[in-house]
Amino acid sequence: MGKRQFTRPTQAGSLRHNKSFATIESTLPTRAGTSADLSRPLSRGIRPSEFSRARIWWRAASLCILLFSGMDSSGQTGTDARVWKSSDGQYSIEAAIVELDGNTVKLRKVDGELIGVPLDRLSESDRGYATKWMQLRHQALNAQAAAGFSTDALGEPIDLLKIIDTDRDRLKGNWTKENGALITRGETRSVLQVPQQLPEQYQLRCTVERFRGERGLNIAFVVGGKPVMAVFDAWKGASSGLTMIDNKNEQNNVTLFREKVLSKEPSEIVCTVHHRHVHVACNGKTLVQWFGHPSQLSLFKRYWSDVPTDRILLGTWGSDFRFTSLTMTPIEQSTFDDLELPAGVHDPGKSVALIEHPLGSGSGFVASRNLLVSNYHVIANAFVDDIEIHFPDRDDPLSVRQVLHEDPVRDLAVLLVETDRMPLPIAYDGDFSDGDEITIHGNPSVGGGIVLRNASVTGKIVATVRIEGQDFFQVEATVNPGSSGGPILNDLGQVIGVTAMKATEEGEKMIREEMGRLDDSFRISSQEEGVAFGIPGKELAKALDSVRTQSAMTAEQTNVRHDTRVVFQRLMTVFRLNMLKALAEASGGMQRQAAFAQSSGQTEDLVELLPSSLSRKILAELEGGQSAGVFRLYQKDLEQPIEILRERLDVPESTKRHLVELRKHARSAESFASKLPTNYRSFSKKLLSLQDAFAKRIARMKDDGF
Repeated sequence: MGKRQFTRPTQAGSLRHNKSFATIESTLPTRAGTSADLSRPLSRGIRPSEFSRARIWWRAASLCILLFSGMDSSGQTGTDARVWKSSDGQYSIEAAIVELDGNTVKLRKVDGELIGVPLDRLSESDRGYATKWMQLRHQALNAQAAAGFSTDALGEPIDLLKIIDTDRDRLKGNWTKENGALITRGETRSVLQVPQQLPEQYQLRCTVERFRGERGLNIAFVVGGKPVMAVFDAWKGASSGLTMIDNKNEQNNVTLFREKVLSKEPSEIVCTVHHRHVHVACNGKTLVQWFGHPSQLSLFKRYWSDVPTDRILLGTWGSDFRFTSLTMTPIEQSTFDDLELPAGVHDPGKSVALIEHPLGSGSGFVASRNLLVSNYHVIANAFVDDIEIHFPDRDDPLSVRQVLHEDPVRDLAVLLVETDRMPLPIAYDGDFSDGDEITIHGNPSVGGGIVLRNASVTGKIVATVRIEGQDFFQVEATVNPGSSGGPILNDLGQVIGVTAMKATEEGEKMIREEMGRLDDSFRISSQEEGVAFGIPGKELAKALDSVRTQSAMTAEQTNVRHDTRVVFQRLMTVFRLNMLKALAEASGGMQRQAAFAQSSGQTEDLVELLPSSLSRKILAELEGGQSAGVFRLYQKDLEQPIEILRERLDVPESTKRHLVELRKHARSAESFASKLPTNYRSFSKKLLSLQDAFAKRIARMKDDGF
């Protein structure tokens, strides 16, 4: 089963200016006597054998706007390898710039080797290029810092292992030092305090390995003057998380992580503590991210009432561990410094946003400080500056500062949006089971231009399905267009998935045919309600971890890649719609000529015209219906973004060439559609010539990795 069997909620029903256009089913012209070839770049639509010819004609005009993705997620932006020349002109090397550090330009050769070249040894043009590149990098860093998204500024690390005296600092159990490592062994419960005062914000980092037993490790620390404990592999590996939050242990609060974390191999644990935020990671993978008020935190009184609450504590239960490193680093400056969050129960709906742009709408939610998650398809066709974010109880919309992450395959996007809304807790283990009760939040469209703001619906997970090699879970719930990108929450309030797509009526039929392993209740509900899918939380966790570790330049390149893709999409769509318009107009006036050619058998290299009634409907939509606004929007204001992209250093020259050439194709199609030949054979020759040239351009783009 492939994605061609589904339409996305945003695309299929929430085009505010385009309700009827979302039902258009049409295609570009084909040669007379041949069937429509939807394998061409025009469309990724349903196969012709599954619909009547008229419906196929009518469908592809919608698909060419709504489903064509242009470039894949590999992007084709970033700094090109270029030829760098020495100032005396005697030497040259092909490489891409990586960094400008003082007077040294760091370059990556085409074979991957990193080299450093003194700036003054480069040619004048190359020195100018490197300087401009560095300016662009600074702009990217400043943009992220201004939007409250940058890495913590750290002080000097303190080696805690050096200051630990096991005889003095042991509170319970057997602790020793051997060859510089801290070891605990042979006791049911062991506890040690670290004799170091803690700053308000800090990062705790340790390397630890288990060498006996299967039970858990505990690390207690202080957040805003209140103690809390990170537990790893408690209950024989059944759970990890923070305890206590709101007097609930890790198995019953929003930090629950259900996968086994530690092994007998060394693991690096990093606990980052801010005033209102805790982040816990193991081997680079996030286990816990908690936002809240320190008053919500405490230790489990039954076991931890007799220990100091202003120090780091290490604890084990019936297992032996070896700590080979343990450091504490003060955080001198952080984007979390001014984070103010209320105590008490948070309404998740307050953190769910309506995303709007001129071509559609969808949903998104705050997943971390200033990070908004949505579906890729919700924002795929909109320039960054055109996207508006609307939160409940706020009149003025927020703007998107950057697109930080896009994954068309997993249909995920992460946006940088400056907001004070509480991030929703994420189930970083992605755990779910069939039959789990869930709640879906979003902003569904119910028809007639009506959008239900901050709506929620309950349901349950029915099954796991695999679509084009990607796992989704199927949800039994009423999900309407516009909910795409909204969070799917479990009974703890954790986000376990992102609403992704909903089957069309035709898609439901195919799903029922190809998913016979599902029970009858699925088939019945899918016919009545439609089939909703969720992107598993594990994929969301990967995306968020990727965003946290990427450089400012990578983020900026992702942002540029997004707008580049939008320009490509619009140029290609303008070409296709003008071809469709030309065919519809010709079909209304060349029927007699076509009939004569058909009767004489002289149909070679002639375009097959549309039925007159169908051509009139298409023209009515393109010229005077709701689709006319979309058509005009796609043709509007493309010159400025094209010129901006052509001037950027981080857009490859190959991309710039393709932009220019596609613009020529779009202009040729527009000129052709505005003044058609009156002769059927001349019309066919010109149309097929334009279409063949366009197809060759698309093929060359694919050869270049688009």
